[in-house]
Amino acid sequence: MEGLDELRIKREKSDLGGGEAAIERQHSLNKNTSRERIIAIFDEGSFVEKGGLFRENSAGVVTGYGTVGGRLVFVYSQDFTLRGGAIDRYNSRKIWDIMEDALKMGAPLIQIFDSVGAALEEGLESLVSYGGILKRAAKLSGVIPVISLIGGNCTGAQAIAASISDVVILVEENCSLNLNMSEAKTKNYIDSNSVKTVKTALQIKYNVELQALEAVKKLLRHLPDNNLSLPLIAKDKEMNIVSKDGDILSLLSDEDSMVELNAHYGKAVTTALISLYGLTTGVLCTRGEALDVEALSKIESFIRLCNNFNISVISIVDTPGFAVSGEEEKLGLLSAASRTMYSLIECSAPKISLITGKAYGSAFLTLGSKDTAFDFTVAWPEAKICMGEPENVARAMYRKDIMSSEVPKDREKELIAEYEKEAVNPFKAAEYGLVDDIISREETRERLFSLLDMLQSKREISYPKKRNNFY
Repeated sequence: MEGLDELRIKREKSDLGGGEAAIERQHSLNKNTSRERIIAIFDEGSFVEKGGLFRENSAGVVTGYGTVGGRLVFVYSQDFTLRGGAIDRYNSRKIWDIMEDALKMGAPLIQIFDSVGAALEEGLESLVSYGGILKRAAKLSGVIPVISLIGGNCTGAQAIAASISDVVILVEENCSLNLNMSEAKTKNYIDSNSVKTVKTALQIKYNVELQALEAVKKLLRHLPDNNLSLPLIAKDKEMNIVSKDGDILSLLSDEDSMVELNAHYGKAVTTALISLYGLTTGVLCTRGEALDVEALSKIESFIRLCNNFNISVISIVDTPGFAVSGEEEKLGLLSAASRTMYSLIECSAPKISLITGKAYGSAFLTLGSKDTAFDFTVAWPEAKICMGEPENVARAMYRKDIMSSEVPKDREKELIAEYEKEAVNPFKAAEYGLVDDIISREETRERLFSLLDMLQSKREISYPKKRNNFY
């Protein structure tokens, strides 16, 4: 009995982390403890801790596994109540261990960051601790889904590890995510203003922690166990209820299934994971604006996620093209457009494009063309498909006619209107085989699902190569 009493005492002490006073301070910052965060995410009673008796009170990080929605998931959650969750030789090895377990089992990993950073008293040995985490983070990338929740401070090498993950979820009211320590750190560990865009990973931002914890569970509903798993299909029939909202994404999405990613930047395009009749699908949706560097980078990251985990893609196209701006060119517009097109061509998951509005020139080739990247291209009757801006194309084609007329401006308007009526429509595009079919808004949901359902057995033969020259 003495052994059992000792075990009980040690476990109770471990559960308290840095003690009751430290837990109260954590709560006063509107932050949950490392264990409370895990309990909020995992199915009730399913979490099994690994290494709970390791060193002092779990050594500043809680690691283990359990189920989320009945599926196996691994987790490590830094314990800020114990020495600020400082990374040292002990807890880093616990983190290495759980990352390797997730990789071996081919199951998703959740990383919850809330730490002051390296244990400075360890000196150069802290570089060993960080190095092991970063090495394993790179190995996990593209093999299993990795979700990082930033619930507090995440700076330096930790921020790199977080950005390597597939999705970063930030609690804006109390998180910090940056490579270098900000000046505000002299006053407080928490610096929400220092949160910067991490374009290497997709992001979701929430104001309060409870929303972020719920988002982890919702996101896991869309991500498979690993890169060899089949796409997820929701079994709950109620998921297939469609929202009554008239928005195109709401039209396609099963009720309460949409998870928007990177909503805070690149607003010319919306990227989201949805369920379409239960089938997990990635949707990128342009809404009539020109595409700038941020929008293109956002699409590229999103398509890479879908490709890594065999998630079907729907591209909803309504854009006049790429931004006409000297400033955007200086920021790397050409490079961003090239990377985006390459990512779509390289993506071997099922891909459908739906032209709902404007689809001009290179924008059509990048986001809508079956000759470039997509398996099928369909369009609404009101779609406008052209080799460039219709007015500019008409002016160039009929320049002699316009200049030789008595009233050039009137003749120009007449010819532009004629050209738009005869040539800039999906029926003309269908005649040339650019569009496979023209569908009505009312039948869109059923038709797109039918195409994706057919494409689930898609196979592509690719040439062997180590890496491409983009990323």
